[in-house]
Amino acid sequence: MGAFIGLGVMGVFSLSLNAIAAWYEVYEITVLPEGILRHTLFGKELLPFEEMTEAGQVRYTMPGWMRWLAAVAVFVNWRATGPLLVQSGRHDPGVFIRMEDGRTRTIWGTALPGYSAIYEALRNAGVEKTHNAP
Repeated sequence: MGAFIGLGVMGVFSLSLNAIAAWYEVYEITVLPEGILRHTLFGKELLPFEEMTEAGQVRYTMPGWMRWLAAVAVFVNWRATGPLLVQSGRHDPGVFIRMEDGRTRTIWGTALPGYSAIYEALRNAGVEKTHNAP
């Protein structure tokens, strides 16, 4: 019985690490003339400039689902505690965007190709700048 529990725990640990790796593998931002195209693990999404009501700079926060997966990894392997704590305390800048229908999107990852072009594209499109984005 203990072997099955151990295998189950290792399976959850392996899935959590693979989910985190898959998120980063496909995440891509493309600035187009009509909007910002986001490629994520869950598909592609176009954020048209004309539907954006406000945008601003925010500080990086680890997504909630990623925190849970990382917490599972910590319970299985104590050596994952260090990277989790480092990642949780990061303060990388990101871009917060609010759409007309109330949706909000946060684009983070300053190392992404095209990230620096986001601010210029938002300014050129006339999207209202918010200094205190959530």
